[in-house]
Amino acid sequence: PPRAIWDPSMRVHSRRRLADLFCLALACFALLPPAMAAADEAPPSAAEFQLDVSINGQPTGLVARFADLGDGRFASPASELRELGVKVPDEMPDGQLVPLDGFRGVSYVYDEQKQAIALELDDEHRVRKSYDARGEGSQAKLSTTDWGAVLNYSVFGSTGGEDFISTTGTGSFSGLNTTLDARVIWPLGILSQTGIVGMTLADETQGLRLETTYTFSDEDNLVTWRGGDFISGGIGWSRPIRMGGVQAQRSFTMRPDLVTAPLPSVSGSAAVPSTVDVFVNGIKSYSKEVAAGPYQIDNVPSISGSGVAQVVTRDAAGREVLQTLSFYTSPRLLKPGLYDFSVEAGAPRLSYGIDSFNYDESIAGSATVRTGITDWLTGEAHTEGSDSLINGGAGFVASAFDAAIVSAAISASFSDQESGTQLYAAFETKIGPVAINARAQHAFGGYQDLASLTARSDTSRFGNTTFIAPGFSGGLLSRAPPRAIDSITLSMPIEFDKSSISATFLRYEPETGDGSEIVTATYSRPLPYNASMFATGFLDLNDKDSSGVYLGVSMPLDDNVSAGGGTSHRNGEITGYAEATKPLSQETGSWGWRIRDDEGTTAHRSAALAHRTSAARLEATVRQDQSGVRGTAEIDGAFALLGGDIYMSNRIEDSFAVVDAQAPGIKVQRENLLVGVTNEDGKILIPNLNAFQKNKVSIDPMDLPLNAEVSSTFDYVAPSYKSGVYVKFDVKKATPSALVILIDAAGAFLPAGSEGRLEGSDEPFVVGYDGQAFIKNLGAVNAIRVTADGRECSAQFAFAPTDTVQPVIGPEICQ
Repeated sequence: PPRAIWDPSMRVHSRRRLADLFCLALACFALLPPAMAAADEAPPSAAEFQLDVSINGQPTGLVARFADLGDGRFASPASELRELGVKVPDEMPDGQLVPLDGFRGVSYVYDEQKQAIALELDDEHRVRKSYDARGEGSQAKLSTTDWGAVLNYSVFGSTGGEDFISTTGTGSFSGLNTTLDARVIWPLGILSQTGIVGMTLADETQGLRLETTYTFSDEDNLVTWRGGDFISGGIGWSRPIRMGGVQAQRSFTMRPDLVTAPLPSVSGSAAVPSTVDVFVNGIKSYSKEVAAGPYQIDNVPSISGSGVAQVVTRDAAGREVLQTLSFYTSPRLLKPGLYDFSVEAGAPRLSYGIDSFNYDESIAGSATVRTGITDWLTGEAHTEGSDSLINGGAGFVASAFDAAIVSAAISASFSDQESGTQLYAAFETKIGPVAINARAQHAFGGYQDLASLTARSDTSRFGNTTFIAPGFSGGLLSRAPPRAIDSITLSMPIEFDKSSISATFLRYEPETGDGSEIVTATYSRPLPYNASMFATGFLDLNDKDSSGVYLGVSMPLDDNVSAGGGTSHRNGEITGYAEATKPLSQETGSWGWRIRDDEGTTAHRSAALAHRTSAARLEATVRQDQSGVRGTAEIDGAFALLGGDIYMSNRIEDSFAVVDAQAPGIKVQRENLLVGVTNEDGKILIPNLNAFQKNKVSIDPMDLPLNAEVSSTFDYVAPSYKSGVYVKFDVKKATPSALVILIDAAGAFLPAGSEGRLEGSDEPFVVGYDGQAFIKNLGAVNAIRVTADGRECSAQFAFAPTDTVQPVIGPEICQ
């Protein structure tokens, strides 16, 4: 029988019971079913209490309902215990009474005078509190996509030196090429078209179509639909191809707040409310105040690869507990329950970039899927085929003991003539300071894929130039996967020298022809004055004459200018170079330039100058070599249509916005960085916003006219993929107003806080320091009444509006 200690002012009850054999068979170690079954509902005579609860000596600040079952035994509904953080079986109904003596290893003390109950629990019987180190991660609300259009263009012209179409086959292109990227935007998707229009010096003009695609982004299901030209999906051990048809593809970019990879988590227990600091590789990445009891911090920010997390728990008294754990993360892993996929069907594209309309006559299809099985295991599968080929395989990516990432796959193909298999394996880890990456891929038999069967030796002409892909000899050219690709890379920092070194071995064996076994090594280290140097060497073990060494140094100078130089020795030839560069920045009005001199067997010299305007990027280059002097010029920009207006801009690769500030000359910022000023219509285009993410757009209120009022000076927009949004700030013409200085009959300022009203208006105004009151809705002649120190006074004054300065009236006597 249980033991109970009874006191008139306090009941102390502590009870322990051994589980019977039936409960042991059912693994019921948390609660004893007989005790719970006996307390499914309180006896009719059971008294109920609302008690203040503390756990392990720490007040919870909560009051819970308890029932006295008699003989000093207490019970509480399952829902109340869950709210207190006491672990109760999930299948137990919320209203079911749970006797406290039904818990193994749990004791409690009831204080009748204070109407309180103190529970003593171990971590096994407490609910672990979870905290997300990435914050709430709320999804950005997508902005409405407006109708519009974008035309990106890149015009490139070149002349001088030897012409590309010369009989020698050397030299460079002379003529004019224009690359176009156009898209029409509307709420149901994007229709895009890319192409090239070329004109040679012989006045021959020819157009080349690249891609025509309709894209729809389904934000609810995170799926991108495409119709037209696209690239098929794939995995590391497959080979995507260009196709014309339809495609459905998972797109996690629509949810930038979604964590797809299983990030590290840390757990512990705090005896009292404490602060938990998490350090990843010595850098503080998260800090959180946690309540007493067990806790878990999920999604600890970390870098890809290996790392060490240190968890410091510090209570109010300054006592610290340090916990250290190692982890190894990879973006190739998926969280359990998440899956990534790509499904497509259509005609394979042939001779892309050479022919405008060249598709295989057969229909092909492919499907790729990746799914998170556990935190440490992700499964992969890929299949593809046509009327003459079936190819399929499966593999996995796994985290091995939080110390390495291991992946492997096997695939097989079956065609009309032959069949074969392919094996793939990869391994990456870090042992001490040494990072190791290894990969092996081997094909056996007649292994084929769609990339093999759709590589044809088609020729095409562009202008007077005939393009033939290297190695093509006519007919169907087999582009089977290589027989073998083996590589291993070792890299490590040298702490005492602040330098780093890496070495790679690559073995490549094609289906036909000679293979290569290449060894490369690189050494780099910082130098004084923020300079740096590098040295790289390579050697083909199958061709000892194919080798080279490169040495170089670079140094930053003032005004974002850098200078560098180096030398190389390759296949018996020695060359050297020296250059100075100032890169072109993203700011409107910036300038960039580059000067380079190469001396040796193939000597040449070049100089380039670039400038960015609000409408385009301009660049000109002059180059001198053994063929003569050649000049090139390039202009990149875009035209955009949105809201009925046409804008000129730098290239718009992603989404964009048109800001309407309803006044000219207003400074506009994106993420607090100046973009430009509004035009005479009060508008400006902001290029390259981040799709599906919050982009802060703001205006400078100091530039608004004095007679203007604006409800908000900033807004957040989250445009869809490559779409356009219209942002209009609610700028209104302010009512006639002035700053009026008020004094009493003795010449003293009216006291601050005095309240007044304009005659004919119900809107009050308040007098500030130095008798100043901002009064709106003024007319030519105005009368006011003010209550100051419990007494009323009145004043009259005239008002004449102005658009240039803030009107100040007075001092006016209020009497």
